[in-house]
Amino acid sequence: TENCPCFYTPGNHELYVSDRKELYATLRNYGMTILDGKGMPFTTPAGQYLWISGISISEQLDQLSQPPAEIFHILIYHYPEKAKACAGRFDLRLAGHEHGGIFRTKRINGLIGHSGLLPKFAGGYYDLEKGCMIVSRGLSKTCAGLPRLGNPPELVTIKLKPQQAQKEAGQ
Repeated sequence: TENCPCFYTPGNHELYVSDRKELYATLRNYGMTILDGKGMPFTTPAGQYLWISGISISEQLDQLSQPPAEIFHILIYHYPEKAKACAGRFDLRLAGHEHGGIFRTKRINGLIGHSGLLPKFAGGYYDLEKGCMIVSRGLSKTCAGLPRLGNPPELVTIKLKPQQAQKEAGQ
């Protein structure tokens, strides 16, 4: 984590962990930063200043401190279906939970997910009112105890480019 900082926000599986304090202590020992209902400034290795926040439940949204409007703000929140509750507050939202659904085809991005049939945010990139959201399909080979079909595990990597570089590239 020295060369690649890691941030952690709990999801639904951590609800079943009997001792969350012990889990957090273990993650901190590995150098991870726990973001559960809080945000913090962060400077990238390239010297770009941004703000990163993490919540485990939507009630924590109102508790988050907000950076100045010109600061790029990232939210880690496990539940993509709560996108409306986050509208207009974050430039980039990172989520999981649906994990691509139990079954996918080339035409259907998640047939069945945790939120039911045809989840709106099953996996991938989504343009939203303000900003965007990336939903990871995750690393598990099962979903709700069932094998995932047509939905291979994935590890998402994201490269953030400074706004000035995007303008120069015409993006």
